[in-house]
Amino acid sequence: MTRQAFRRLRLLTVAVLALGSTCTLINGSGFEECTADRECGGSGVCIQRYCLPLPAQCRLVGSPDPVNPIRLVALLPLSEMIDGGTDINDDSEIAGLNAIELAVEDVNGSAGINNRLFSLYRCNTRRNSETLVEQATWAVTQLGVPAVITSGSGQTLAAAGAPALIDAGTMIISATATSPELIGTFQRSGSTWRVAPPDTLQVRVMANTLLAELEYSGASTMAVLYEDSSYGRGIASILRERLVALGKTSEIRSYTKPVNTSMATSFLETFHRSAPDAGAGPGPKATVFVGFPSEIVPVIAAASTNPTLSYAAGHRWFFSDSAKDPAIVTSQTLGQLRGALGTTPAQGTGTAYADFRSRYRDRFRIDANDFSFTSHSYDAAFLVMLGAAYATRDNGALTGGRISEALTKVSVGTGTSFRLSPMTWRDASAALAAGRSVNLDGTSGQLDFDLDAGAPASPYEVWQVTDGGSFTTVRLVNP
Repeated sequence: MTRQAFRRLRLLTVAVLALGSTCTLINGSGFEECTADRECGGSGVCIQRYCLPLPAQCRLVGSPDPVNPIRLVALLPLSEMIDGGTDINDDSEIAGLNAIELAVEDVNGSAGINNRLFSLYRCNTRRNSETLVEQATWAVTQLGVPAVITSGSGQTLAAAGAPALIDAGTMIISATATSPELIGTFQRSGSTWRVAPPDTLQVRVMANTLLAELEYSGASTMAVLYEDSSYGRGIASILRERLVALGKTSEIRSYTKPVNTSMATSFLETFHRSAPDAGAGPGPKATVFVGFPSEIVPVIAAASTNPTLSYAAGHRWFFSDSAKDPAIVTSQTLGQLRGALGTTPAQGTGTAYADFRSRYRDRFRIDANDFSFTSHSYDAAFLVMLGAAYATRDNGALTGGRISEALTKVSVGTGTSFRLSPMTWRDASAALAAGRSVNLDGTSGQLDFDLDAGAPASPYEVWQVTDGGSFTTVRLVNP
């Protein structure tokens, strides 16, 4: 074995040990050699001409697999372990991954960056922050990715605090993270971006909707049941303060996973029956649920048999963005959810949305409008790739810092306007590669980034569960 070959094998062995994995030996003489990721199959990646195994729960998405690709990694909770160790898919996150995949396909179909194409890897974090940090560390140290796409406030905060990402200056972008806590994170690092607006704006829309809609405005008691996380806490306390200021009796209660349905329903029953002005008999009452389908379904199913919390007794549910998922509608919950309202950062406000929704439906056979944040996911991936075009101009280094710098050139009030779509990729990327500012009309709306927050402001959608169990948009609201 030559000295150079021995050095490559030694480096690869160190990398494998760092992953805690082993690599399959080929012909008993060493690791499988490769020139492109496709030669390693969907569970491997070509690093320094050898196939390296991917961590558990990570794989290549789709088939584009060029030599010398620009690699992207999406770290998403595509499933979650619940009671009894059952692994349940999160259809909303899968819908978001579809949108990211579509963005990569669109850009690759337009020749990428000077014919250098992108490849997409996805890692299922199972909504575990430690798992996410391990996967993100692998992506940065082994794949050398300059940016990662995350989901959710807690997981985005975990990525922002990962030492390997801090040391590398990795750019982080999330389609779904909305916690106000991330504003400070962005101000400290300048590298943690979001496509969705912060929940300080959503709370304003939620409170105003509760006071404006007849099904809710007559309720004297309004409880807030929330997941004990940065996301849930970011909504609950501020919402209660606004409701009390508006004359409602309100109380908040957190829960941890797995949710204890008895404790949740006991709190709600006690509050709604004993709160001042609740009335002697059945009367209007409302509960705002800030959580995810895996908790929403069992709690509502349990509440449906409670005389105080049933639909017939005048109890109404109201939801935040995380609930807009067909999974909340089951045979046990539908009767309790008829006409229920919720809020979410609006989809469809951008002029590019109609085309995106059509192509998304053709590609994946589901409607992007059935979930929150599918358009935001498309925009997040598209922004990273535009940032890569900016970063590599004049043969510059493809780093997280340079991609973040590109987003400061977006929507600054000057420059050419572009709709995010495969038809505009070449012109928009060329403008950024030339160092010019651009205004972007994304599929989720105008991407007018607040450079003090790392997030855009955008309208909100008030959505409703129909009698048939589907979702409809009631109206769009500016916060």
